Amino acid sequence: MVTPPEGWEEVEATPFLFEYNKGMSAIWVQEMEEQFDIDDPDGYIETMINSYAGAYPGAEFSSVESLKVADCDSRKFSYTTTSASSSGQPFTFVAVYIFRGGAVYRVEGRALEAEFDAFLPVFEAFINSLRFE
Repeated sequence: MVTPPEGWEEVEATPFLFEYNKGMSAIWVQEMEEQFDIDDPDGYIETMINSYAGAYPGAEFSSVESLKVADCDSRKFSYTTTSASSSGQPFTFVAVYIFRGGAVYRVEGRALEAEFDAFLPVFEAFINSLRFE
């Protein structure tokens, strides 16, 4: 369960649990199918970052931050890439991986690099609104 960002449109035909768009920005929640070693969140995140680096050559990654989301052990990082854009414009993403009872959930927000700082509070409020039932 999440609180949708005000003024964002819900995407109904989506492969994700939840997805919302506003212009070229988006935020979504996905239950991950790749289960690697979820007993080692840091190793899992390292594997995911390496996967992103392979998919998005030249992407720049932040350091990884440990945090709690919905009382679950979580990891957060951001990355900037033009490889994920059909327009060639750089996008910045914030990714939070939530480790909960043998499952991993990814919450990811995307905005144009030039607009990312303005959208970050919206992404963080969305992430902090996440609750499991």
